[in-house]
Amino acid sequence: MDTSVESDCLCKIYRRGKPGLIGLTFRVAPGEIFGLLGPAGAGKTTALKLIAGLLKPTAGRLRIEGHDSVAERAAARSQVWALLDMGTVKPARRQVIVVDEPALGLTEPGWERNACELRELAHAGGKTIILATRRRDVACLICDRVAVLQDGWCLDERPAASLAAVPVGEWWEIRVRGHLTGRWGAWFAGLSLAAAGDGTCLLSGWLADQAALHGVLARVRDMGLPLVSARCRGALNAPEDFGGGATS
Repeated sequence: MDTSVESDCLCKIYRRGKPGLIGLTFRVAPGEIFGLLGPAGAGKTTALKLIAGLLKPTAGRLRIEGHDSVAERAAARSQVWALLDMGTVKPARRQVIVVDEPALGLTEPGWERNACELRELAHAGGKTIILATRRRDVACLICDRVAVLQDGWCLDERPAASLAAVPVGEWWEIRVRGHLTGRWGAWFAGLSLAAAGDGTCLLSGWLADQAALHGVLARVRDMGLPLVSARCRGALNAPEDFGGGATS
């Protein structure tokens, strides 16, 4: 597919070593709406500012309509329109539109009307839209695909239509010593399996609760696989949103 915005291992480290974004990789095509979903501090607004040319990346690569965001900064910025006032959505001359919290401060009829206008801009007008939100219902209604962010990391990327099926729970990364093929995913509560070059295998995905986690760990033990580590990357707390607070 054609690519309008391409992010490859994009990183932003603020002063005193505070990470804003760590290794974000995605591609968005013309006519597509891509969402960044997560709580305050997840890295959503940092990503939007990098795309809009308001920040320079610490590492990684970002291309906007074929222009490198660092080497061709002026050309890349000229392709992006930052939609700051969601009271009205107007036609944009620039190809890429970034939107921060499209439902903030609006009643439900208000943001649903804007959702229709954003979809019209993308699906009928061919614009590329990247938006940030804390609300899962907003992401499901507006976006085509969604990346779930937490503490600067991308936990998951999936079609927005399947986001409603993600259980309320936590994203876990469980590393074991040994080799497992993808067919074992169903045995481990539907987790994704990825082999590493050091002889370990990473199991990752959403687990609804501690009982689900203990079930996975019990299967690891029953198969005789040495447990290397188990880390919770973040929680999806409610179907509606990740709570209030400042944008991030």
